[in-house]
Amino acid sequence: MGNRRFLPSFEQVKSAIEELPDPASYESSECSVAIKTGSSTSEIDFKRVKFNAGDGNSIFRWVYEGKIMIRSSDMGKKRKKSKDKDDGVVFSVSMR
Repeated sequence: MGNRRFLPSFEQVKSAIEELPDPASYESSECSVAIKTGSSTSEIDFKRVKFNAGDGNSIFRWVYEGKIMIRSSDMGKKRKKSKDKDDGVVFSVSMR
């Protein structure tokens, strides 16, 4: 991934999730999925976490612990057309 800081969009995380292997049969505790980011690629890292299923059994799930950049897809258009300061706000969300 290099030195460049990478904050994936929600769509990029959704796309990466579709590429994840079955956590129940995956051997490693971590999995990285490469995604296209413009002319380069970046990786989104997931951790394999064991959860109690409630009936004495355990299940495994993939967990993403990064941050996501959320940006309106028509942000530039809104800024030009609207005088409202709240249009096109960019923020990050902690995923827990």
